[in-house]
Amino acid sequence: MIVIQLKIFFKKLEIVFPYDIKAVQTDNGSEFHKYFRNYLEKQNITHYWNYPGKPYRQGHIEKYNRTIQEEFIDQNEILLENPDVFNRKLVDWLLWYN
Repeated sequence: MIVIQLKIFFKKLEIVFPYDIKAVQTDNGSEFHKYFRNYLEKQNITHYWNYPGKPYRQGHIEKYNRTIQEEFIDQNEILLENPDVFNRKLVDWLLWYN
């Protein structure tokens, strides 16, 4: 199931991001590392890791996440009751924001 979700995620990413995905960067969470690593290897995508315990090293990402939280999620908490609607609205907002 996780592998299918990864494929779906990357297919959707390719639709909204019109460039070849050559690398991704993640935190050091290991929830699905095995599946993620295998998928990236098969797709020839380089995987970069964040430095553990050093969120300031990714300040622009932390700021982006905070912006999403403050400007979309906090303003639309009621939508969390319906994840499909929430996700569609979030995608629309992200496309508008970027």
